Amino acid sequence: YGKQIGETRWVLQKEALVTYYQELLDDPERIAAIYMSMKPDRIDDKVAGYRIEREGEDVFFDSMGLSNGDVIRKVNSMEMTSQQRGEYFLSEFMQDRLGAVVLDVERDDFRTPEFGEYIEKSGANA
Repeated sequence: YGKQIGETRWVLQKEALVTYYQELLDDPERIAAIYMSMKPDRIDDKVAGYRIEREGEDVFFDSMGLSNGDVIRKVNSMEMTSQQRGEYFLSEFMQDRLGAVVLDVERDDFRTPEFGEYIEKSGANA
């Protein structure tokens, strides 16, 4: 469903996501697994993104290129600082108002420039 297009950026294939989402509509447990897999990630006690901690739907996350511990910081350049922002994108996506979906992701071995300097998991800051 997704392709990495930069060190911290992924673009998602809209058609594949729509097909996948349609499949999920018939199974609320699968939808819940996706939502339960995204935990708020905080910086200075404020939500600054959503950390992936898989509780199911591994194929979905693998297809998007997302791993446990990844943090989605932005969707289409909008900072993910609240559940409402995530719900907004879902609504816009399902109403066919988005031409593309681009994720800015922080992984253990790199960070987006807006949220910190490059760090390595095994480095002094880990």
